[in-house]
Amino acid sequence: MQAYDAKLTDSDKNACLIAALLSCCCGAIGAIVNRYRLREHLKIKDSIIMDILFTCCLPCCSVTQEYITVVKEKKGDEKTPIWKVWSD
Repeated sequence: MQAYDAKLTDSDKNACLIAALLSCCCGAIGAIVNRYRLREHLKIKDSIIMDILFTCCLPCCSVTQEYITVVKEKKGDEKTPIWKVWSD
């Protein structure tokens, strides 16, 4: 999900790969970095402390929230299943 979020929000063609590698190889640290970059790109105000707490304590909720936010922003419907989003 984070790779797809990066693909939709970052114009860098390597953003998807970087997001996936950060999440897989660095675990929570990578997820925190991806979440922070996503918030900056979408101009969502919050603190890095909340990113850290949310990602470490509720990782599944964190990733799902990111996915819903990005799909709603880019596709207009947050209820779109991930398999339909990837096929676009």
